Parts: sequence; C-alpha cells; structure tokens
Amino acid sequence: MKTLLKVLGRSISHHRFLYILCLFLGGISELLVLVQPQLGGKLIEGVQSGQLSGSIVAALVFILASNALVTMCQQLVLGKICEDSAYELRCGLVERFFSLPILEQESKAPGWYSQRIVSDVDLTKALPGQSIALFQATIILIGSTIALLCIEPITFFVGASFGVLSLVFAVMASRPLVKLREGIQDAYTGITAGAQESMRTGRVLRAYGAWNASRKELELEVSRAHEDGLRLSVINSCLFPIASILMQLANIGTILFGAFRVADGAISFSGLVMFLMYFSAFSSSVSQLSGSISRMREAEAGERRLTELETMNVERSIRYNHQIPNIISGAAEIQFNNVSFSYDGETEFALKDASFIVPAGKRTAIVGASGGGKTTCLGLLEKFFFPNSGEILLNGMPLNEIETSRLRASIGYVDQDAVVMRGTIRSNLSVGREGISDSEMEKVLDLVGLTLPQPRLDYQTGENGSALSGGQKQRLALARSFLGLPNLLIMDEPTSSLDGIAEHEINDIIRKAFSSITVLCTAHRLSQILSSDWIVVVNEGQVVAQGPHEILMDTCEYYRELVASQAA
Repeated sequence: MKTLLKVLGRSISHHRFLYILCLFLGGISELLVLVQPQLGGKLIEGVQSGQLSGSIVAALVFILASNALVTMCQQLVLGKICEDSAYELRCGLVERFFSLPILEQESKAPGWYSQRIVSDVDLTKALPGQSIALFQATIILIGSTIALLCIEPITFFVGASFGVLSLVFAVMASRPLVKLREGIQDAYTGITAGAQESMRTGRVLRAYGAWNASRKELELEVSRAHEDGLRLSVINSCLFPIASILMQLANIGTILFGAFRVADGAISFSGLVMFLMYFSAFSSSVSQLSGSISRMREAEAGERRLTELETMNVERSIRYNHQIPNIISGAAEIQFNNVSFSYDGETEFALKDASFIVPAGKRTAIVGASGGGKTTCLGLLEKFFFPNSGEILLNGMPLNEIETSRLRASIGYVDQDAVVMRGTIRSNLSVGREGISDSEMEKVLDLVGLTLPQPRLDYQTGENGSALSGGQKQRLALARSFLGLPNLLIMDEPTSSLDGIAEHEINDIIRKAFSSITVLCTAHRLSQILSSDWIVVVNEGQVVAQGPHEILMDTCEYYRELVASQAA
C-alpha cells in the first residue's frame, strides 16, 4: 500500500486539480447510476397502474445521457493525467540515466534501462485511473448497499455473502501477480539485452561456432517470460471467471429469493426490479474492485523496478568558481601526483600512487601491458571518474576545480573502440558541437583520408557503424576529435584498426595538425611509441619510469622488454 500511495502521489503531484476534477466527475457519474433504479421502479409502477409518466421517461433518458457525457469528460481528463504523469516520469528517468556516473551506468545492460523507461512506466501510469475506478466502485458499493438494506435486507444478505466471497478471493488470488509481473519484466530485459549483445557480437559468435549457444541463451529468457506469462494468465483466467461465477451465483440466488419474497407478498414487483437494479450495481462494483486491485498489483511491480533506477547514485555535483581564468587555453601541462584509483567492487588498485608529467606541447605515450592502468589515466583526465587519493593538475590547477563542461570542451577525445553512432557522417562529426560548417567537416575528413561515396556527409553509418570498416570508424573518430581545434588531444590506441601505411599517415597528420598542443595517447604499437616525445611506463597500476625513448632504453628494463616484444 505504501508503494502504491507513493506512485499515486507522484503521478498527481502536478495534476491535483485535474485529479480532484476526475474524482468529482466520477462521484457525479455514480450518483447518477444510483438514481436510475429509483426512476426504473417508478417507471414499472406507472406501467402497472396504466399511467406511464412522460416526465419519468424524460428524466431517465436525461440521466443516461448526462452519465455518458460526464464519463466521456472524465476519461478525457484522466487520459491527460496518465499520459502527462508517464511523460514526466520518463523525463525524470532519462535525466537520472544521463546523471549516472559512467561506471555506474555501464554496470547495467542497455536493455535494463529501456525496459524501465518504457514498459515499467506503462505499468505505473494506469494507477491514477485505477484509483479513481476504485473510488467510484466504493461509492457504488456503499450507495447500493444502503439502498439494498432499505429495500430488502434479507434478500441482500443472501446475495452479498457471495459478493464478499468474490472480493476476498480476488484480493487473495492477486497476491502472486506482483512477483510474476516482476519476473516477466526481468525476462523482457534479458531478451532485449541478449538480442542487442548477439547483434553486436554476431561475427565473433559465428566465427567461434557459438551462434547457436547464444540463440539458446536467448531462448531461455523467452521461455522464462513464457512460463511466467502462462502463470499470470492462469491466475487471471481463474481470478476473473471465478469472481464472475460467484457474482452470478449471487445474482441468481438474489433473483430466486427475491421472487420467493414477491410471491410471499413481502415485496412488490416494482420493488424487486428496483432491488435487482441496485444489486446489479453492487455486483459491478465488486467486480470493478477485484479488477482494480489486480491492476494496481501490477503497477506496484512496475514501481519496485523503477525504484532500482531511481536509487542509483548520480554523478556528484560540484560548485565551481566561474571567475577562474581560462587556464585551458594553449598547450596543456598535466601532472599526476600520487594518484590512486580502484573500480567499485575491486580490491586491487587500477592505479597506485601514480606520479608522472605530460609535458606541454609534446606528444606523450602511456605504455605498458594490457590492464596496467593506461586507459584509467585517460578516464581520470576526462573526469569520467575521480581518484581515490592524490591530485591531478592541469596547468597547475587541480582538475577537480575546473568545471567539467569547460574541460571537455577543450579536449579532443578518441575512444579505444572508435565509437560510431547511428546516423550520418555529419551527425557523428557535429555531436556536441554547434555551428560547425560542412566545409569544416569536409576539411577534417580529407585530413584523415576518409573516402566514402558522395555526398560524404550524408552517408549513413548504420547501427553501431556497421556500414563502415574498422579503419573507416577509426578515421571518423579521429576526424571528430580534430574539429574545434582542441587544446589537449587524448587518444586511446588511436590507430589500432589501421594498417602500417595508414598508421604512418595518421601519425604525420597528428604531428602536423597538432604541433603546438599537447597530445596524450595510450600505445601498444612500436611505431606509436617511437613517434612520441615523452613516454610514461606503467606496470600493474604503478608508474615505473618516464622520459624519452633513448633514455628509457638505457634505464628501464621493463620498457626494453616492451619494445623488444613489439620488435620481435
């Protein structure tokens, strides 16, 4: 109940007036329903006496038309409340998604987020309507109960016993719905994530003969959704028919006992008709209560899953001094002073007491074995995450005192995977940059040697860049980093997908285009290492040496081993 009240409160927080209006219209609608049996009874009496009153007929028609109009207006208002609340909730979840620290965000599969933003919100958005339906059903239940007790209490108790039994059965039977709905939603998440993963890694899976194994894993998730769906269907298929059977027994019992009471002279025929109309309203309210409880249980399941996303830690907010000078202009000098960092859940440090310098206006390479902490250094510089201890300085100022947006606007960044987004070459180049002209884009494409069918900027890259080769993706990522003339160029294995000739061309381009700014890259290839002015050697998260290639060859055995392994 606490969870449902939380969802309801959030859904109507900006629509209190409209929600109250819906309740008011619902109350009017049900009062009109409660008046109908009275007019129906008078209509029967008029027919029996041979004095049919036109005013009674007109009043009954007016009430029926008014009820239809009120219901229509209520549904329009209710639709706005539900859609607006879903929109606001989705906007909040999207904002939360984009506020997550990168490591927190990457801890979940993409399908995990889409399932919550789409399907789980759909489950919860029905709650305002169900709460109003519950309110209206309660009015009818109370009103019809009072009327039935006044007309014929004995007959009412005979029928009501079945109605109460139906309601108790619905409440008890709906309890497993929450867990089953959660299981189905989790299975849907697994299906989405599995399909995305299979598409992304399809070539590797086929190459290693694992395509069928991947299919079977996805089929397991489909089977899981199927099994939980069947259980849910069994409960629903039993819940509503059994509740309906109980109410039908109540109606049959009421009619039979009522007929006996009419034959006994305890109640008139018109009184019986009026009683049956009220009892029909009573039965409908019990059925509506049963259905609303079931659907509200499903909304509760959706809310529990949304809470997982809503309670994830967001990126910490830092108040920056906007009066500081623009220290990012010109070549950047970077200093790591005793920096340590460990990823969440890891006991080992990715970096431990790392201290090194990235000279201004020079090309610096961070080298070492895979998993040694090279990429972590770049992530710390981009403020994707923050050191556990130590300090990073940019031109003498602590990195944590520089506003993140200002910092990133001055950095060109090339990811290790050469990420390409769905869309055109133009949309990939202009991401995050406004006012970039087509001529500027064409210039950087020419600079990196990316040849494509014309018009080149309108070329579609496909899902995850599937329409481009590995080398074309790498060149596009490099072209994107060149736009805007960054003050610092950060590259994670920038030429990993290029052949030797293309790599040599790109190295020449970088050296000519960025001769006066700082370039920092991670490197495995010997050509990348030898083209650098300054080299930082890391091993198992620790900086073991730094300096020019010639000096390191004389002073650092680990560096000599790295170079020898590349030269072999």
